[in-house]
Amino acid sequence: MLRTLICLSFLLLPGELLAQPEPVLVGVAKIDITPDYPIRLAGYGFRRTESEGVIQKIWAKALVIGNNRPVMLLAVDACGLSDDFVGELADELKKKLGLVRRNGRSLGMKKGPPI
Repeated sequence: MLRTLICLSFLLLPGELLAQPEPVLVGVAKIDITPDYPIRLAGYGFRRTESEGVIQKIWAKALVIGNNRPVMLLAVDACGLSDDFVGELADELKKKLGLVRRNGRSLGMKKGPPI
């Protein structure tokens, strides 16, 4: 699925980014955001208690492409991100990296932690 998103994102990149004669800078990163304490998981309507362990880690991953006006694709293994969280993240990325939020898309997950 992530491979498909990455391939589709290349179709949406600004034309000047793809037409550059010099090499285009690309960066990738991932960080484990698995909580180290029990949490309630979204998507488990029958479950009334917190999680009881970790079977699969939860990741946040980023792909940044571009030299002068970089484009970032951010993927978070979560069952929805609140508008407040996304707004704070966009503000922080603008302040620290100069990235301006142009649009955001969310693909649904059935189960996982809400953020």
